[in-house]
Amino acid sequence: PAAHGARGEREALMTAINAAAEQIDVQQTGDGLRLHSRVGRNKAMSVVMTLAGLVFGGAGIGMFVAAMKGEGMLFVMSFFFCLFGIPMFIGGLYVSGRSLDASVSGEQVEMVRYWLGKRLWRRQASLQRADQLVLASGGSSTGTDQRMTEYFHLEVQGSDGRKVRIAEGLAGREVAEAFRDNIIRLLRLA
Repeated sequence: PAAHGARGEREALMTAINAAAEQIDVQQTGDGLRLHSRVGRNKAMSVVMTLAGLVFGGAGIGMFVAAMKGEGMLFVMSFFFCLFGIPMFIGGLYVSGRSLDASVSGEQVEMVRYWLGKRLWRRQASLQRADQLVLASGGSSTGTDQRMTEYFHLEVQGSDGRKVRIAEGLAGREVAEAFRDNIIRLLRLA
C-alpha cells in the first residue's frame, strides 16, 4: 500500500507539472530562466467577461437613451448597468490580450507586461531565497461541469515588500504548487 500511494503521488505530481508546462513556457538561459505567460490562456473567462460586459453596458446605454426621452427612473438603472458593464467589457478585452514575460538572471528578476504585443510596464525585484516565491490567488471560475477552478499567480516577494508577478493564470492549486517547486529546483534556491 505504501508503494502504491507513493506511485500515485508521483503520477499526480507529474500530471501537475505537465499541466503547468502547457500553461506557462519556461526556458532555461545561461544564468537563469525565462518565463512566458502567453496571450489567450483563459479564453473562456475573457469571452464571458467581454460578452457580459457588452450586454450590460449596451443595456445601460440603451436605458440612458430611453431616459433622455422622458423616462427619468431609467437614469438610475442605466448608471448601475453601465457601472458594471463597461468595466467588465474593458476587463475582458484586457484579459484576452495580455501576456507576461519574466526573466530570472542570477538574483535579478525582471517582469514585462504586454497587451497585444505592446509593452505596458516593467518591474524588477531581487530573488535570493525560495520563500520569496509565493502563490497568490487570481480568482476562480465554475465550468459547465459545475467544477470550480481556482487560478494562481507566482510572485516574487521583494525585500522592500513589493511583489513582482512572474507567472499568471495557473489553473489549480496542485498545478501552481508543482510549478513553484519546479522553479525553485531549476533556480537552485534554498
